[in-house]
Amino acid sequence: MEHTMLRSLFFACLLAPLTALAGVSEIVEEAGVACRIEGNTPPKSRAQTESDARTDAKRSAAERVATRIKSETRYDTVEVKNEGQANAYHVGKVLRSAYANADVKELAVLEAGAWFTEAQDECFRIKLRVEVIPKAESLEMLGSAMHEDPTLPLNVRLWTDRGTAGERAMYRKGERVRLYLRGNKPYYARVIYQFADGQSAQILPNAHRGTNRFQGGVTYVIPSEEDHFEFEVSAPFGAERVVVYASERPLGDVTLQASGSIYRVEADRGSELKNRVREVKLDGGAKEQNNPDTAAFSEYAIELITTP
Repeated sequence: MEHTMLRSLFFACLLAPLTALAGVSEIVEEAGVACRIEGNTPPKSRAQTESDARTDAKRSAAERVATRIKSETRYDTVEVKNEGQANAYHVGKVLRSAYANADVKELAVLEAGAWFTEAQDECFRIKLRVEVIPKAESLEMLGSAMHEDPTLPLNVRLWTDRGTAGERAMYRKGERVRLYLRGNKPYYARVIYQFADGQSAQILPNAHRGTNRFQGGVTYVIPSEEDHFEFEVSAPFGAERVVVYASERPLGDVTLQASGSIYRVEADRGSELKNRVREVKLDGGAKEQNNPDTAAFSEYAIELITTP
Protein backbone atom coordinates (compact mmCIF):
# COMPACT_ATOMS: atom_id res chain seq x y z
CA MET A 1 0.00 0.00 0.00
CA GLU A 2 1.18 3.51 -0.70
CA HIS A 3 1.40 6.16 2.02
CA THR A 4 3.54 9.06 3.15
CA MET A 5 4.03 12.48 4.58
CA LEU A 6 1.38 13.94 6.79
CA ARG A 7 -0.18 17.27 6.06
CA SER A 8 -3.00 17.33 8.56
CA LEU A 9 -5.96 19.19 7.17
CA PHE A 10 -7.00 19.90 10.71
CA PHE A 11 -3.66 19.60 12.57
CA ALA A 12 -4.65 16.19 13.88
CA CYS A 13 -3.02 15.09 17.09
CA LEU A 14 -4.14 14.22 20.57
CA LEU A 15 -4.02 17.82 21.73
CA ALA A 16 -4.86 19.42 18.42
CA PRO A 17 -6.84 22.67 18.40
CA LEU A 18 -10.57 22.32 17.94
CA THR A 19 -10.37 23.60 14.37
CA ALA A 20 -9.60 19.92 13.74
CA LEU A 21 -13.29 19.17 14.21
CA ALA A 22 -14.02 18.54 10.56
CA GLY A 23 -17.58 17.58 11.28
CA VAL A 24 -19.55 17.27 14.50
CA SER A 25 -23.22 16.87 13.67
CA GLU A 26 -26.46 14.94 14.22
CA ILE A 27 -28.25 12.71 11.72
CA VAL A 28 -32.01 13.06 12.15
CA GLU A 29 -35.14 11.67 10.52
CA GLU A 30 -38.06 14.07 10.85
CA ALA A 31 -41.40 14.77 9.16
CA GLY A 32 -42.93 18.09 8.16
CA VAL A 33 -46.48 19.06 7.15
CA ALA A 34 -48.01 22.04 5.36
CA CYS A 35 -51.47 22.78 3.88
CA ARG A 36 -52.53 25.00 0.98
CA ILE A 37 -55.55 26.75 2.51
CA GLU A 38 -55.18 26.62 6.30
CA GLY A 39 -54.63 30.20 7.44
CA ASN A 40 -53.61 31.31 3.94
CA THR A 41 -55.46 33.77 1.73
CA PRO A 42 -55.18 33.19 -1.16
CA PRO A 43 -54.27 29.47 -1.02
CA LYS A 44 -50.64 28.58 -1.56
CA SER A 45 -49.48 26.79 -4.68
CA ARG A 46 -48.67 23.09 -4.47
CA ALA A 47 -44.99 23.86 -4.98
CA GLN A 48 -45.00 26.36 -2.10
CA THR A 49 -46.88 23.92 0.11
CA GLU A 50 -44.29 21.20 -0.52
CA SER A 51 -41.50 23.69 0.15
CA ASP A 52 -43.13 24.73 3.44
CA ALA A 53 -43.44 21.08 4.49
CA ARG A 54 -39.71 20.65 3.85
CA THR A 55 -38.96 23.74 5.92
CA ASP A 56 -41.17 22.42 8.71
CA ALA A 57 -39.29 19.10 8.75
CA LYS A 58 -35.90 20.84 8.93
CA ARG A 59 -37.07 23.20 11.67
CA SER A 60 -38.44 20.29 13.71
CA ALA A 61 -35.19 18.37 13.28
CA ALA A 62 -33.11 21.31 14.50
CA GLU A 63 -35.41 21.81 17.48
CA ARG A 64 -35.26 18.13 18.39
CA VAL A 65 -31.46 18.14 18.38
CA ALA A 66 -31.30 21.38 20.37
CA THR A 67 -33.63 19.86 22.98
CA ARG A 68 -31.52 16.72 23.18
CA ILE A 69 -28.29 18.67 23.59
CA LYS A 70 -29.85 20.83 26.30
CA SER A 71 -31.09 17.80 28.26
CA GLU A 72 -27.77 15.91 28.06
CA THR A 73 -25.28 18.72 28.61
CA ARG A 74 -23.50 19.39 31.88
CA TYR A 75 -23.60 22.94 33.19
CA ASP A 76 -20.12 23.60 34.58
CA THR A 77 -17.34 25.59 32.96
CA VAL A 78 -14.14 24.58 31.18
CA GLU A 79 -10.90 26.52 31.06
CA VAL A 80 -9.38 26.77 27.59
CA LYS A 81 -5.85 28.04 26.97
CA ASN A 82 -5.12 29.72 23.66
CA GLU A 83 -1.68 31.20 22.99
CA GLY A 84 -0.97 31.27 26.71
CA GLN A 85 -4.22 33.01 27.62
CA ALA A 86 -6.82 31.12 29.68
CA ASN A 87 -10.55 31.65 29.19
CA ALA A 88 -13.44 29.99 31.02
CA TYR A 89 -16.58 28.99 29.11
CA HIS A 90 -19.94 27.73 30.33
CA VAL A 91 -20.38 24.39 28.55
CA GLY A 92 -24.17 24.42 28.43
CA LYS A 93 -24.37 27.94 27.03
CA VAL A 94 -21.75 27.26 24.36
CA LEU A 95 -23.46 24.10 23.12
CA ARG A 96 -26.93 25.62 23.18
CA SER A 97 -25.65 28.53 21.12
CA ALA A 98 -23.91 26.21 18.64
CA TYR A 99 -27.02 24.10 18.05
CA ALA A 100 -29.54 26.94 18.24
CA ASN A 101 -27.82 28.42 15.18
CA ALA A 102 -27.20 25.11 13.41
CA ASP A 103 -27.34 24.58 9.66
CA VAL A 104 -29.66 21.82 8.43
CA LYS A 105 -28.62 19.87 5.32
CA GLU A 106 -31.10 17.61 3.53
CA LEU A 107 -29.65 14.14 2.90
CA ALA A 108 -32.61 12.16 1.56
CA VAL A 109 -36.39 12.11 1.13
CA LEU A 110 -37.75 9.07 2.96
CA GLU A 111 -41.49 9.59 2.43
CA ALA A 112 -43.68 12.11 0.63
CA GLY A 113 -47.39 12.37 -0.11
CA ALA A 114 -50.50 14.57 -0.22
CA TRP A 115 -54.03 14.18 1.12
CA PHE A 116 -57.26 16.16 1.49
CA THR A 117 -58.75 17.09 4.85
CA GLU A 118 -62.48 17.00 5.63
CA ALA A 119 -62.55 20.71 4.84
CA GLN A 120 -61.13 19.90 1.38
CA ASP A 121 -57.79 21.47 2.20
CA GLU A 122 -54.91 19.84 0.34
CA CYS A 123 -51.99 19.06 2.66
CA PHE A 124 -48.53 17.68 2.03
CA ARG A 125 -46.34 15.57 4.33
CA ILE A 126 -42.66 14.81 3.81
CA LYS A 127 -40.18 12.84 5.91
CA LEU A 128 -36.51 13.72 5.52
CA ARG A 129 -33.15 12.47 6.65
CA VAL A 130 -31.14 15.57 7.49
CA GLU A 131 -27.83 16.49 9.05
CA VAL A 132 -27.94 19.15 11.75
CA ILE A 133 -24.56 20.91 11.80
CA PRO A 134 -23.75 23.18 14.78
CA LYS A 135 -21.79 26.40 14.37
CA ALA A 136 -18.10 25.46 14.49
CA GLU A 137 -17.11 28.89 15.83
CA SER A 138 -19.10 28.23 18.99
CA LEU A 139 -17.68 24.74 19.53
CA GLU A 140 -14.14 26.07 19.11
CA MET A 141 -14.56 27.87 22.42
CA LEU A 142 -14.48 24.52 24.24
CA GLY A 143 -11.00 23.70 22.92
CA SER A 144 -9.48 20.32 23.76
CA ALA A 145 -12.36 19.52 26.16
CA MET A 146 -14.22 18.33 23.06
CA HIS A 147 -11.54 15.70 22.49
CA GLU A 148 -11.96 13.69 25.68
CA ASP A 149 -15.14 14.60 27.57
CA PRO A 150 -17.77 11.85 27.04
CA THR A 151 -20.59 14.18 28.08
CA LEU A 152 -19.96 16.39 25.04
CA PRO A 153 -21.00 15.63 21.42
CA LEU A 154 -19.27 12.72 19.70
CA ASN A 155 -15.80 13.65 18.44
CA VAL A 156 -13.56 11.06 16.78
CA ARG A 157 -10.04 11.99 15.62
CA LEU A 158 -7.12 10.66 13.58
CA TRP A 159 -3.41 11.48 13.69
CA THR A 160 -0.14 9.86 12.58
CA ASP A 161 3.05 8.79 14.34
CA ARG A 162 4.58 12.07 13.17
CA GLY A 163 1.50 14.20 13.59
CA THR A 164 2.02 17.22 15.81
CA ALA A 165 -0.15 20.31 15.87
CA GLY A 166 0.72 22.78 13.14
CA GLU A 167 3.59 20.72 11.67
CA ARG A 168 3.99 18.66 8.51
CA ALA A 169 5.44 15.18 8.78
CA MET A 170 7.31 13.88 5.75
CA TYR A 171 7.17 10.21 4.78
CA ARG A 172 9.37 9.07 1.93
CA LYS A 173 9.47 5.96 -0.21
CA GLY A 174 10.01 2.84 1.90
CA GLU A 175 9.02 4.46 5.20
CA ARG A 176 6.11 3.12 7.23
CA VAL A 177 3.17 5.11 8.54
CA ARG A 178 1.20 4.58 11.74
CA LEU A 179 -2.27 6.02 12.22
CA TYR A 180 -4.07 6.53 15.52
CA LEU A 181 -7.81 6.65 16.15
CA ARG A 182 -9.56 7.93 19.28
CA GLY A 183 -13.05 9.08 20.28
CA ASN A 184 -14.49 10.72 23.36
CA LYS A 185 -17.29 8.12 23.75
CA PRO A 186 -18.24 4.70 22.24
CA TYR A 187 -18.79 4.82 18.48
CA TYR A 188 -19.11 2.90 15.23
CA ALA A 189 -16.58 3.83 12.55
CA ARG A 190 -15.19 3.33 9.07
CA VAL A 191 -11.66 4.52 8.30
CA ILE A 192 -11.18 5.21 4.59
CA TYR A 193 -7.82 5.72 2.86
CA GLN A 194 -7.96 7.75 -0.36
CA PHE A 195 -4.89 7.12 -2.53
CA ALA A 196 -3.07 9.53 -4.82
CA ASP A 197 -4.40 7.69 -7.90
CA GLY A 198 -8.02 8.35 -6.86
CA GLN A 199 -8.83 4.89 -5.49
CA SER A 200 -10.20 4.41 -1.98
CA ALA A 201 -9.87 1.55 0.51
CA GLN A 202 -11.45 0.79 3.86
CA ILE A 203 -8.57 0.05 6.23
CA LEU A 204 -10.69 -0.39 9.36
CA PRO A 205 -12.67 -2.57 9.81
CA ASN A 206 -10.54 -4.88 7.67
CA ALA A 207 -10.21 -8.59 6.86
CA HIS A 208 -8.38 -9.33 10.13
CA ARG A 209 -9.94 -6.78 12.48
CA GLY A 210 -13.61 -6.93 11.66
CA THR A 211 -15.17 -4.98 14.52
CA ASN A 212 -16.76 -1.64 13.66
CA ARG A 213 -17.54 -0.76 17.29
CA PHE A 214 -14.92 1.13 19.30
CA GLN A 215 -14.62 2.30 22.90
CA GLY A 216 -14.35 5.92 23.93
CA GLY A 217 -11.15 7.08 25.60
CA VAL A 218 -9.11 4.31 23.92
CA THR A 219 -6.43 4.94 21.28
CA TYR A 220 -6.46 2.41 18.42
CA VAL A 221 -3.40 1.89 16.20
CA ILE A 222 -3.67 1.32 12.44
CA PRO A 223 -2.15 -0.98 11.41
CA SER A 224 -1.85 -3.02 14.59
CA GLU A 225 -0.44 -6.52 15.01
CA GLU A 226 -3.96 -7.84 14.37
CA ASP A 227 -4.10 -6.34 10.89
CA HIS A 228 -1.24 -8.31 9.26
CA PHE A 229 -0.28 -5.48 6.90
CA GLU A 230 1.93 -2.38 6.92
CA PHE A 231 1.61 1.09 5.42
CA GLU A 232 4.83 1.33 3.43
CA VAL A 233 5.27 4.33 1.17
CA SER A 234 5.45 3.48 -2.53
CA ALA A 235 4.37 4.89 -5.90
CA PRO A 236 2.17 6.50 -7.07
CA PHE A 237 3.14 9.49 -4.93
CA GLY A 238 1.17 12.63 -4.20
CA ALA A 239 -1.67 13.90 -2.02
CA GLU A 240 -3.51 11.18 -0.11
CA ARG A 241 -6.20 11.44 2.52
CA VAL A 242 -7.47 9.43 5.48
CA VAL A 243 -11.03 9.99 6.71
CA VAL A 244 -12.84 8.52 9.69
CA TYR A 245 -16.64 8.51 9.62
CA ALA A 246 -18.17 7.73 13.01
CA SER A 247 -21.55 7.63 14.73
CA GLU A 248 -23.13 6.39 17.93
CA ARG A 249 -25.27 4.13 15.71
CA PRO A 250 -24.11 1.75 12.93
CA LEU A 251 -23.06 3.62 9.79
CA GLY A 252 -24.62 3.20 6.37
CA ASP A 253 -23.48 0.32 4.16
CA VAL A 254 -20.67 0.81 1.67
CA THR A 255 -20.02 -1.50 -1.30
CA LEU A 256 -16.66 -3.17 -0.65
CA GLN A 257 -14.45 -5.60 -2.53
CA ALA A 258 -11.82 -7.72 -0.78
CA SER A 259 -8.27 -6.70 -1.66
CA GLY A 260 -5.85 -8.64 0.52
CA SER A 261 -6.10 -7.48 4.12
CA ILE A 262 -8.19 -4.40 3.31
CA TYR A 263 -11.29 -3.61 1.25
CA ARG A 264 -11.49 -1.60 -1.94
CA VAL A 265 -14.34 0.93 -1.80
CA GLU A 266 -16.64 0.65 -4.81
CA ALA A 267 -17.65 4.32 -4.70
CA ASP A 268 -16.12 7.60 -5.67
CA ARG A 269 -13.99 9.49 -3.17
CA GLY A 270 -16.44 12.35 -2.86
CA SER A 271 -20.13 12.87 -2.29
CA GLU A 272 -21.30 9.29 -2.97
CA LEU A 273 -19.25 7.81 -0.13
CA LYS A 274 -20.13 10.69 2.19
CA ASN A 275 -23.83 10.12 1.54
CA ARG A 276 -23.67 6.36 2.00
CA VAL A 277 -22.02 6.44 5.41
CA ARG A 278 -24.59 9.00 6.57
CA GLU A 279 -27.38 6.47 6.05
CA VAL A 280 -27.01 5.74 9.75
CA LYS A 281 -29.09 2.83 11.07
CA LEU A 282 -31.13 4.73 13.61
CA ASP A 283 -32.83 1.54 14.80
CA GLY A 284 -29.50 -0.12 15.61
CA GLY A 285 -26.77 0.18 18.22
CA ALA A 286 -27.24 1.85 21.59
CA LYS A 287 -30.71 3.15 20.89
CA GLU A 288 -31.79 6.03 23.08
CA GLN A 289 -35.35 5.65 24.28
CA ASN A 290 -36.22 9.34 23.99
CA ASN A 291 -34.37 9.96 20.71
CA PRO A 292 -34.99 6.99 18.40
CA ASP A 293 -34.61 9.06 15.22
CA THR A 294 -31.36 10.91 15.97
CA ALA A 295 -27.69 9.90 16.07
CA ALA A 296 -24.50 11.85 16.73
CA PHE A 297 -22.13 11.85 13.74
CA SER A 298 -18.46 12.78 13.38
CA GLU A 299 -16.24 13.16 10.31
CA TYR A 300 -12.51 13.84 10.59
CA ALA A 301 -9.82 13.89 7.89
CA ILE A 302 -6.06 14.21 7.62
CA GLU A 303 -4.04 14.59 4.43
CA LEU A 304 -0.84 12.76 3.57
CA ILE A 305 1.70 13.79 0.93
CA THR A 306 3.78 10.95 -0.53
CA THR A 307 7.26 11.59 -1.95
CA PRO A 308 9.91 9.42 -3.67
